Amino acid sequence: YHRTTSLNPAFDDAYVMLGRLSLAQKRPLPDAMHYFDKAVNADSTSRDGLLWRGLIYAELGEPEESFADWSTLVRHYPNQPFFLYMRGYLQIETGDLDDAFADFRRAITAIPENSDKFVGGQTILDKRIDLQSASRVLITKLYGFKEPELTYLKNGFCFLLAMRYQGAINWFMKVRTPSGIVCL
Repeated sequence: YHRTTSLNPAFDDAYVMLGRLSLAQKRPLPDAMHYFDKAVNADSTSRDGLLWRGLIYAELGEPEESFADWSTLVRHYPNQPFFLYMRGYLQIETGDLDDAFADFRRAITAIPENSDKFVGGQTILDKRIDLQSASRVLITKLYGFKEPELTYLKNGFCFLLAMRYQGAINWFMKVRTPSGIVCL
């Protein structure tokens, strides 16, 4: 890959592979980041370059830079729910639950309802389909709730998707029906 980049410095995929090799060899993250930076410099829409660089920024505790890369991915690849999910997770970490919910909602509605076959074996795929189905029901039924319950449900949903279950339960426990009953 080094030879390839010397012959064609604009070949972003070669830089991405060098970065991935650096990660596979357990080198420090800044070493790999160097290659992902070069990939994005060679092609500002480099999907893999932005993906890996955003992950490393998040791991290094640089959420603004990570958010910028994930936002670029969402802008250039709007039909990729994975990028919306990842940006949503980052927004949960930074406390921006309204935007996290908006990204999760876009991601879930972008996935066709019958995109996978449910086989009932509680495989990883089945669990993903269960979550997608529950999510689809939740985001389509939220309009009947008023504040502050609506916010509590949306925040709990974001924490649920991030697999931060105790945080989700804490938010859901705040939701009360008109008769005062806890929704959970």
